[in-house]
Amino acid sequence: MAKLARDRRRSGSSPALLKAGDVLCGKYRVERLLGEGGMGMVVAASHLMLDHAVAIKLLYADDEEAIGRLLAEARSASRLGGEHVARVIDVDIGENGLPFIVMEYLEGIDLGQVLGTKGQLPRWQVVDYVLQALEGISQAHARGIVHRDIKPQNIMLRRGSEL
Repeated sequence: MAKLARDRRRSGSSPALLKAGDVLCGKYRVERLLGEGGMGMVVAASHLMLDHAVAIKLLYADDEEAIGRLLAEARSASRLGGEHVARVIDVDIGENGLPFIVMEYLEGIDLGQVLGTKGQLPRWQVVDYVLQALEGISQAHARGIVHRDIKPQNIMLRRGSEL
């Protein structure tokens, strides 16, 4: 299944591993796609028993190395907390054999979207956003976690922040 997903991705069509209405592991109902990259996808979902929003990161790869990396990421990230880090809620392997991480759903938009609509931001605002992101990154680095994909699209600005 993972190879099929990668092949579809290379051909330009969506792998559609998860789509709206799907229920993952009997407890997470997929609402919509939030983002997609070369390694996997992130969807908004709702926890059926707790009735709250979550974000689910699903990898396309189902090899032992990828599963091991994802589980190590989930274990490490679950030890982080604070207002500048998305909290990890759960980790599991879906019925399709692909691993996933369930995280706190952050209301807002990513910095990439802000830059796309507003263009260049005032220096003071850029410094403020970078300092806040560095607080979360610093916390991760102190625990030996290296975020390998820092970019504006991976920096969330929560609703209520000055956008």
